[in-house]
Amino acid sequence: MEKNLLINGKLVYPNKLKINKKFNIGLVGSGQMAIEYIKVLESFNHKLVVIVSASKSLSARRIAKKKKINLYKSINLANAANKKIDAWIICPQWQKLKENLEAVLEIDKPALIEKSIAINSSELKKIIKKKGNKKVSNIFIGYNRNYYDYLFYLIKEINNNKLLYINIGLFDQFKKIIKKFDGKIKNYLTYYSTSHWISLIFKIIELSNLKLLKINKKILNLESNSKKIKLELVLKKGNRKIILDLLHAPDLPKNHEMLFYFDNKIIQISPIEMLKISEKIDHKKNKKINSYKVLSKSIEVNKKFKPGLRFEYFDFINNILKGRKSVLKTDLNSLVKIYKVCELLN
Repeated sequence: MEKNLLINGKLVYPNKLKINKKFNIGLVGSGQMAIEYIKVLESFNHKLVVIVSASKSLSARRIAKKKKINLYKSINLANAANKKIDAWIICPQWQKLKENLEAVLEIDKPALIEKSIAINSSELKKIIKKKGNKKVSNIFIGYNRNYYDYLFYLIKEINNNKLLYINIGLFDQFKKIIKKFDGKIKNYLTYYSTSHWISLIFKIIELSNLKLLKINKKILNLESNSKKIKLELVLKKGNRKIILDLLHAPDLPKNHEMLFYFDNKIIQISPIEMLKISEKIDHKKNKKINSYKVLSKSIEVNKKFKPGLRFEYFDFINNILKGRKSVLKTDLNSLVKIYKVCELLN
């Protein structure tokens, strides 16, 4: 999805994203996401200088050996041993995210934290209050879907056309996630999974200059008598109100779906990597019935890097260099708002 990126109003190709300053990066974790980030940072000629793994796992040892760097059990030990670390990328197991957040806040270093943090909104607010806004401004939450290039196209369409209604269906496969991890993750499922979609929804609202007036919650009885949650987000654009209906129905055999209804077209995002545009056409026999034809699909995924990840890292480093929040950044205060919605759905 990184074929065309919009930076300061101009389209930029991924291979032309440049960061002139060299950065030394510390890495927490050694799974697939850690490997994806290594590819991205090295594409900017940035250097991985340390790796942290509490268990000193086999994969962490292999990375340390291959990159000829030291392996540590904690961020504090790594930071004490290497004063040249400019920033951290944190992508460990989900249970370890809170302690790693507190560790980078303690040493006061910029950090890009992959996935959501396994704590609730109240705990998160306490951490922000305790550490202060200046320290927490260094934390960058890695929701890479916010960096898919179709986001800019969608924002442009919302700003230039009459948006009537938004319908979103989230069907996270909670049973598979619980099976993959231990049972403790049950209390954090919406943070771990659903928060990625809520983050994207909030980013679309924010960048489209839509104002969120209120959120109404409803309990629905669907198939097999199971209870599902529907949120009605009442939005405002100019003097018009727009309803965003969000159905949260975990474990249904469907892809997530976002539908944006305009007076002359429908824009669909499903699965999340694909955007489809359908434009209204007249039906000759009965013009009271609206018909639509599919015009185009999204730009193909860039397979060299995980979609959105290189742009996300670029934005993270630019945030450090420029010292100001980018429009795409998700910070800890934004995360509190995201988590509050996740808690409504939990």
